[in-house]
Amino acid sequence: MSMAYKLRVNTKERDTAMLTKALLQKRLQHGFEVAMSTKNLLMLDIDIKNFEWAYGIASSLASYFNCKTLLIETPNGYHIIVLKRFEWSDLKLWIKYFITESERLYIDKAHLEASLRRGYITLRMNGIAFYEVYPYGGYRAIREGE
Repeated sequence: MSMAYKLRVNTKERDTAMLTKALLQKRLQHGFEVAMSTKNLLMLDIDIKNFEWAYGIASSLASYFNCKTLLIETPNGYHIIVLKRFEWSDLKLWIKYFITESERLYIDKAHLEASLRRGYITLRMNGIAFYEVYPYGGYRAIREGE
């Protein structure tokens, strides 16, 4: 007697993946076939070469979320990873907000959509626009925290 292989899926993770897929298919420009599930971490890709600004943003996020952050230097700027697990209900609201407000917030919408398809949230901000909208924001955050 041959036994067919059955895929075992954690119900909670499967529900999360399907909710995410349904939400994204409504919101994103292009549909996709594979459902994703989020790791519930927040990552920022900021094309700013100024270390003090990036450090200030990372420090502000660490203070705001009461957790640690990683600041990783890249050829075009810095990656900031917020080391906290977020509740799915909060993430769902953030995804909607970032997608609908991407132009106003100077977030690269195509990069956001691509990261969501891979199962995580990455926000890439245009460096020039970021300077115009948030001048010296990171630097002030460092000084205020001292």
